[in-house]
Amino acid sequence: MTELTAGLICEIVGGTLWGDSERVVNRVTTDSRKVEKGDLFVALKGEKFDGADFVKALDGVAGMAISSRYEDVDFPLIVVEDCLSALTELSKYYIENIVHPKIVVSLTGSVGKTTTKEMTSAVLSRKYNTARTSGNFNNHIGVPLTLLSVENCHDALVCEMGMSHKGEISHLAGLVKSDIAMITNIGHSHIENLGSRENIRDAKLEIAEGLKKGGVLIVNGDEPLLDNINIDGRVIRVGLNKGLDIWAEDIVMGQNSLNYTLHLYTEVYEVTLPCTGKHNVVDSLFAVAAGYVAGVDTNEIIKGLLDYKSVGFRQKIYNKSEVTVIADCYNAGIESMTASLSMLSELETKGKKIAVLGDMLELGAVSEGAHAEIGQKVFENKIDLLFTYGTHTNNTHNRASSLGVKSYHFNDKKELSDRLLKVMREGDTVLFKGSRGMKLEDVISLSGLEE
Repeated sequence: MTELTAGLICEIVGGTLWGDSERVVNRVTTDSRKVEKGDLFVALKGEKFDGADFVKALDGVAGMAISSRYEDVDFPLIVVEDCLSALTELSKYYIENIVHPKIVVSLTGSVGKTTTKEMTSAVLSRKYNTARTSGNFNNHIGVPLTLLSVENCHDALVCEMGMSHKGEISHLAGLVKSDIAMITNIGHSHIENLGSRENIRDAKLEIAEGLKKGGVLIVNGDEPLLDNINIDGRVIRVGLNKGLDIWAEDIVMGQNSLNYTLHLYTEVYEVTLPCTGKHNVVDSLFAVAAGYVAGVDTNEIIKGLLDYKSVGFRQKIYNKSEVTVIADCYNAGIESMTASLSMLSELETKGKKIAVLGDMLELGAVSEGAHAEIGQKVFENKIDLLFTYGTHTNNTHNRASSLGVKSYHFNDKKELSDRLLKVMREGDTVLFKGSRGMKLEDVISLSGLEE
């Protein structure tokens, strides 16, 4: 980032500079705990903290800082009225004027965003030096930081975008300006804020506003709400339904991998993924489509999918103490919970199939019915044992129990893990699935099942 001097940054963000105007930036961060020599620290103000309170403590460490107030420090300090606006403007200037990736991919969706991002990055990396969103940096702070992490050596960028309200994707898409945009699905996440799935769809479609001229929108062709959409650009539909532009059939699942037949327009290929679950097939089709549009050779696309690795607490499958563990504790909605139960049902196992489910959060008025519906899915997928944790999953427990499923409900993680240890046997398969806020990885640890 040697092109960004303190003087230029001050001009971009419209601030007042104290200190050396020729000082250059190595990296941009908003976390005072992670500041390294030469970094630009942007002192954002949050609900529980004000980054300006930490500026003085960075004397001798930071390269420069942007803050809402003056401090007597030994590095260049830029004072602005709004640090978030400064971060946004800086990222916009940087991606438009300093670095110039040839291919920019943006993506959003109710579930599957991060998996699709990682698969797409793996595919594009077969041809391009590819930057991508780190972790869950997909909001109004994370996206600018993602843009500022791109370096001149990067030929491609894959940027994930999250949302909870109308207009948020529009704002982010306006920053990113992509060649390819993706909508993985339309679920029920944030329906509490948006009111209906139709409104969620409209909010997701804001991603097309950031498409460059001649850009391509890739959508889930299995979702009726995404039929007959009109945008200023080309639309590619992917999914499991025959006749889509890119579709899959003959899915064969193993414990840690799966195979399927890929139909890429008129061409047919055999694909192997290093993960399992039909929902991951659809995620991979988005990566295939992005690679196809970006000019990656099809055989390289298929090799790229084999390079995919899950991140965080997302669907890790491993064996511990002769038990198969499916740790999927990062997020949960109706669609992803249903997909995980279906995957558990289809996996071959020597022993019982056990589901440990936590609350699905942010469902608002539909929460009670949605959690009861998951209890129905537990029954339909012939899960042997159900353990539920939280407030809303009591509805899951009640529905499943009424249908004859052996089910236990808990409000204490230690009590749940103790009961699980009493009934679990060698050869069993245990799925842990819940919203991030439920922290079901605690139950995994208490049960001695951590990887």
